[in-house]
Amino acid sequence: MEDYIELQRIRFEDKLIITIDTEIDDEQTKIAPLLLLPFVENAFKHGVSESLSDSYIRIRLNLTKGELFFVIENPVDTETGQFEPGIGLSNVTRRLDLLYPGHRLELIKEQHFFRVSMQLNLS
Repeated sequence: MEDYIELQRIRFEDKLIITIDTEIDDEQTKIAPLLLLPFVENAFKHGVSESLSDSYIRIRLNLTKGELFFVIENPVDTETGQFEPGIGLSNVTRRLDLLYPGHRLELIKEQHFFRVSMQLNLS
């Protein structure tokens, strides 16, 4: 995920502000491979790439006692309305259902931003 973000920093240069806030109490805790990447890719694809002005992506990742909290937010230039997840988000949702029963996933689309909030028990 970090490599992908760095690649996008190079691509968008000064047009993009990326804020990453992490708190991890155990670096050895494992998570399913590439589980978070579709959320990050979507933030760039549907937020930054479609924006006509300077843009931002905010990522918050907190791992405490086996509980993972992940939030990513990006701007959107579309009206608030019914949100229909695409195939990528549908696939991630299915993976979450299979690998992490009891997870919490919230997709919020407002007039000026889109936010994904997720909570997983990794223990």
